[in-house]
Amino acid sequence: MIKSVMVILNLIIASLFFTMLYSAANVDVNIQVNTSSGFAVNGDNLQAAVPVTVKNNGLYPIKDVVISLNITNSSNAIYEKTFKIKEIDALKEYNGVFNVVLNLTELYKKLGDYYLFHEGKFKINIDVHAHYWVLAEFEANYSHNLDWHPLLYAYRIYTDEIKFQEENIIVPYFISKLPINVNATLSMVVKDSWGTIAKGSSKLIFDRKSKITLHLVRSIDYLLTKKETWNILCKANINGLVVEKEFKYQWVPPVTNLAIGETLVNNTPYVYLSFKNNYNSPLNVEIIKAITHDGNLTKGCENLTVEPQKMATVYLFPLQRGNYHVEITIVVKNLNLRKTISYDLEV
Repeated sequence: MIKSVMVILNLIIASLFFTMLYSAANVDVNIQVNTSSGFAVNGDNLQAAVPVTVKNNGLYPIKDVVISLNITNSSNAIYEKTFKIKEIDALKEYNGVFNVVLNLTELYKKLGDYYLFHEGKFKINIDVHAHYWVLAEFEANYSHNLDWHPLLYAYRIYTDEIKFQEENIIVPYFISKLPINVNATLSMVVKDSWGTIAKGSSKLIFDRKSKITLHLVRSIDYLLTKKETWNILCKANINGLVVEKEFKYQWVPPVTNLAIGETLVNNTPYVYLSFKNNYNSPLNVEIIKAITHDGNLTKGCENLTVEPQKMATVYLFPLQRGNYHVEITIVVKNLNLRKTISYDLEV
């Protein structure tokens, strides 16, 4: 847990944990922390115990010591905290512990989605103000620029590994680990030119390649032979913090160059079906035949495997004189897509 928290510390707490020395006349202010045990995570709150030492080497008491901390990005205050010490006697030192509680979810609501995925610059300011008895006031200031490292350094889906499974689409994804244990859900909606194809949600699994199952809401058999651009809308809900991303995916039809016609095989006329496997892996294809010849129906099927970027030719039946009505259904079983072709001819 301690190691995972270090990502967040880059922004808020780590710089506070540096040893910072302030001097004004005979007054020293020292803020430091033991980073091995000075902070803990409770839910989505980061809790830090910050030891503070103020040394009064002068001959008069120090009153109303105020230590103010604020962190800003280019335009907004990200975090503000004020610590107060009522009085420190002459030639004494104050040793105390300031408690810092930072809600990480609220922090990211302030930051917005941008800093989840992008680097940035922040500025930390610490001001010290006190009364040196009734004689004088003093102030000390500390300012430092911080480099922010994105929390969700990876948020992606593996479009080249999307698969169809019965009435579902399986989408692999990866989202990098958060430094806190949170309840999170991931939802996706896949849209084409006509609207929603599939949608679904599940518990979000961080820091390892996982899969989400999306349920088809309408037939997508047209994808067997048609090119299409998908919009994949992803929404991660992390303890009420919603992070959205959109991915474009170019669907490439697995079957192209589809044709049905007549040819001679050993001087015998045949009806044939031909097509190309345009997919990046072998297609397991079933050809279902329903042939009506002069009112007589004959059914049959055959199975074949077509290698990537290869043409396949299936000789459906030999021709005889008469009238034909042919219905051929191509089923790509490993994608669960199908297409039926009707064909009429007279010999």
